[in-house]
Amino acid sequence: MNAQTARMFLAIVEHGSISAAARALYITQPALSAHLGRLEEELGVQLMRRQKGIHQITLTPEGAAFVPIAQEWASAEDHFLQYKDTVSRKTLRLLAGTSAHDVIVAPIISKLLRNDPQLAVQQSIQELYAHSVISQHIHRFDIAFSFFHPTDSPLVDCIPLFQQEYYILCPADSPLPDRVLSLKDLDPAFQVMQKFAVGNLRRWYQSNFSEAPEDSYAQTTTILSTPTYFRDPRCWGICSANNAMFLIAQQPDTLSFRRIETAPSPSLCSLLISKSYARADVVETLLRCCREYLQERPYLTPLLK
Repeated sequence: MNAQTARMFLAIVEHGSISAAARALYITQPALSAHLGRLEEELGVQLMRRQKGIHQITLTPEGAAFVPIAQEWASAEDHFLQYKDTVSRKTLRLLAGTSAHDVIVAPIISKLLRNDPQLAVQQSIQELYAHSVISQHIHRFDIAFSFFHPTDSPLVDCIPLFQQEYYILCPADSPLPDRVLSLKDLDPAFQVMQKFAVGNLRRWYQSNFSEAPEDSYAQTTTILSTPTYFRDPRCWGICSANNAMFLIAQQPDTLSFRRIETAPSPSLCSLLISKSYARADVVETLLRCCREYLQERPYLTPLLK
């Protein structure tokens, strides 16, 4: 048996018949039946019941038990091919959250590609907030940017990149005083809040304001869409320093920021490096680009040594 045979078996299970699976796989029905027959002969059991005049197949108990084994076999080949591609070609598979992509990843990857034009980068979006998520997605990335900092993980090396404070983002014509703000300066009725805010942001709001986060003036899907909700000059939103400066750079005439005395605890951005897949030469170049990124942003506290 090989991974191709396992995929053929799974295709029959998925499509419910040999003829439908054959069409999906672009092979003939007799060829697929022959593959299934050889698999059953090799295992010494019948995996599927096939009856004349009935197109739908049914799994035998042995066939049902074999499904997860075939899935593992096909998945193992995926991992092998991904590893082979990583070590044979200079391909960087990069994972990052939605908000981090434009603000952090894009400028660093631009630097990386200028340093190494032969490198190919494959990017995907997936928030990494827990060890279980890392375990689930580890085969999909070489490098990941995360605001979750795993300790002593057997799967990744974790390098702290920077720490950042939180600012109050507001319209350029905001009536908020141009100084370090206190909580009494902020009217919770005009807060623009991230719809899916978690962790220290949500705890900060709940501990300092009597209203629930859902009662805020507006709910923005991502921090990068926050300015579109500033319809009233009294609006404000809590925002990490990196995001705030990125947004203000995009709209310097319409946005401003204020510092606040009682801010949420600083957030930490880490670089997760796969111990199985990441190439040492690519990692070294990437770390150099990260250091350049941090040097250009004095509002961040660099942690990268």
